[in-house]
Amino acid sequence: MGALQAVVRVWRKPVPQTAVVTPWTGRARGRAATGLLAPSGTVHWRRGVAVTLLVLLVLFPQRPLVADASATRAGPQASVTDLDAPPETRLRVTPALRVGAEVKVESIGATNLDLDATTTDDQAVVTPEVALAVLFAPRPSFTAFLNVEVVHESTLTGPDESPERVQFILKEALVAWTDVLQSRLALRVGRQKFDDEREWLFDAELDAVRVAYHGATLTLDGAVSWGDLVPREPWHAEAREARTSALLMGRYAVTTAHTIAAYGLFRDNRSLAQDQCLFLGVHAHGTVRGTVTYWVEFAQVRGREGARTLRGYGVDVGLTSRLRLPWQPALTVGVAFGSGDTDPTGRVDRSFRQSGLHDNEGTSAGVAKFKYYGELLDPELSNLLVLTGGIGLRPTRTSSLDLVAHAYWQHTAAAQLRDTRLDIAPLGHRRTLGQAFEVIVGYVPIRQVKARWIVSVFVPGAAFPAEADPAYFTKVEVEYRLGHR
Repeated sequence: MGALQAVVRVWRKPVPQTAVVTPWTGRARGRAATGLLAPSGTVHWRRGVAVTLLVLLVLFPQRPLVADASATRAGPQASVTDLDAPPETRLRVTPALRVGAEVKVESIGATNLDLDATTTDDQAVVTPEVALAVLFAPRPSFTAFLNVEVVHESTLTGPDESPERVQFILKEALVAWTDVLQSRLALRVGRQKFDDEREWLFDAELDAVRVAYHGATLTLDGAVSWGDLVPREPWHAEAREARTSALLMGRYAVTTAHTIAAYGLFRDNRSLAQDQCLFLGVHAHGTVRGTVTYWVEFAQVRGREGARTLRGYGVDVGLTSRLRLPWQPALTVGVAFGSGDTDPTGRVDRSFRQSGLHDNEGTSAGVAKFKYYGELLDPELSNLLVLTGGIGLRPTRTSSLDLVAHAYWQHTAAAQLRDTRLDIAPLGHRRTLGQAFEVIVGYVPIRQVKARWIVSVFVPGAAFPAEADPAYFTKVEVEYRLGHR
């Protein structure tokens, strides 16, 4: 308890603070990017590092790690470190009522996001979070679920204008029925999670009515969402989703190892007169001979944005091959492309854009999820070509190490990038954006604890000024879940 009390004393010391949503599946795309890599060595930076290391020492048992050739087998210690998932309701209060809770500490850092080393823009944030989940299931065909979260973000360094805020977030609140009318239909009403395999289309909580059919090999899913009927932050009503969404998706299991899907997603921004998008796409993923996994994403966007008609397309394909060698190396290659607009003054905008509900996060062959277009840049796939290569290792059953490289080009040279962490835009004369190099470490020492550490470096290319300097980003997350055995 002495170490934990020391952490509390550090957090209680007044520092500039700001709050961000770190939701289970919602996408808070606003960049409150921050920095443990700040080279200036400020006192705030040291405090953020000290807090993170202290939490790691408290939560991680000190014991040797033993390599295990069966590291890929199923089991709690080989699970993916999905640190955005809600608490598992494992504590039984009554036969029908179960609860779960978790505590998470996230330390995020960045420096030189303006690609100019002569200016001081170091950013560092430490965010403790507490989440509570309640599941009420009085009978097998009916459940009610509630997930709430309290987030407190401490901005140690950074330019944020409102550095202190505590958020109470209503993440999920829903009721669900299965075997409706003694059929294979299921019905969900309320704020609920929507996601896909690679979070390429969506990874968000929406207030919706959702009907699904679950067959032996075919699943049909339809939903309508009217934005946030209830504020996500009850004391901050302005933080509401203003878009209406409608979804229709079908999935078919060709075999136990191969799945295909097709979908249509319509989004209408009610706050603007002409801002409607229709996404039509297909998805496929599977495993070949137990060692090669692949994915295919293709989507078209149609609609209107202001006075312009939308006509764009995006594609993402790749595979991961696992080798039967010590540490089970896995080689990953991927190509992603989102079309750009060659005539910005024309009546048709041919640049692709993603749904706004996406998160672009997944795994290769390790236990840690990460942004597969790059943690530092983390771009939306719009007017962009991304080539990715990586190698993943499993030193032990409870850990993984991923080394990833990305190369970025614009489809059409433009003086903007859609939704990235950078504080600078390209010049608009060249297409080569640059390269990124990343290290991702995942660790699940025991069932209650999950952790990941990410370091990313972006080296700017010819699309930026010739004197542009590299940018740096890091993230450390540690999560402790109550109720596990």
